[in-house]
Amino acid sequence: MRGIISPEPDPMPNGGIAVWNKVIEFINEKDFKDEMIVVSNKIISDMKERNQFGIEKYGTPLQAFNGRNSLIDAYQELLDGMVYIEQSYIERKIDKTIKEYIMSDLMWALIEIRMIIDREKNE
Repeated sequence: MRGIISPEPDPMPNGGIAVWNKVIEFINEKDFKDEMIVVSNKIISDMKERNQFGIEKYGTPLQAFNGRNSLIDAYQELLDGMVYIEQSYIERKIDKTIKEYIMSDLMWALIEIRMIIDREKNE
């Protein structure tokens, strides 16, 4: 069994559900306030671009049941996100309040994901 920090294998195409499409559907179903609609539309555009990047890099869209552990992928990406936020604070791109808000949310997500991963290992 690979460790929780070891890279996951490249995804295997399988005809499964295209995950980016499901995330975009989820975002589109939310009822954002007017000022958030512009930002959410930019985020959806970024998601579509990221999906295309993945297709070009791996030759397949991100699909469920692709041979990777999606929880480990999420955990690793959130770990990286925390250091990028800290870097942004050090470089004075964000203030302390924003840093603490984002870091707290990321930490809660990391705790939840890690507990699920640990449970899976014990089953």
